[in-house]
Amino acid sequence: MPWERVYAIAPSVTNLGTYGATKHGSLLLWFPLKGQEHETYGPDKKGWVLMVNPGGGISSMAQWECIRSFMETGPDAAPEPSVIRNKGMSLWQSFTYDFMQAVKSRGWLLAFLWEGLGSLVFNGFLLEHLLRKKLAHIPDLTAPEVVEWSKPLPPAQWAKRSPELELAIAKREAELAEQ
Repeated sequence: MPWERVYAIAPSVTNLGTYGATKHGSLLLWFPLKGQEHETYGPDKKGWVLMVNPGGGISSMAQWECIRSFMETGPDAAPEPSVIRNKGMSLWQSFTYDFMQAVKSRGWLLAFLWEGLGSLVFNGFLLEHLLRKKLAHIPDLTAPEVVEWSKPLPPAQWAKRSPELELAIAKREAELAEQ
């Protein structure tokens, strides 16, 4: 479907209460059916709808701009995803590098408080370890046991109704036929 026909709607609302004001919003993408391209969107309109919640106003429009830009340039233009900041460094080398950068920008005291103690209190080392060891590598799902496990069950192994349920259904259908 050409992306020129996609409608992007970014509704937002501000709630006022005793707790203050909060702003909520979403991004609604409407993919109209053939022949509806020049009609306006409405809740009763047919077509495909995708709704995401990036936030209200500017956040929604920024999300749409990212989607639109991605679709115009293609998936080859997207950068390789990486959650690791300092590739090629060990965990401690990365911590030392970040600490020294913080010393240069904030001074020794703030670097010690935030980078040093903050990493211990907020468990930054564990997060960095998980990002490197667990979350950065997508597992290979082509192993024979994974492929075998992912196959659908044959119809002979599908769940079947119990004889009691079959009897109850037949009884109810007979009652409905008499009415």
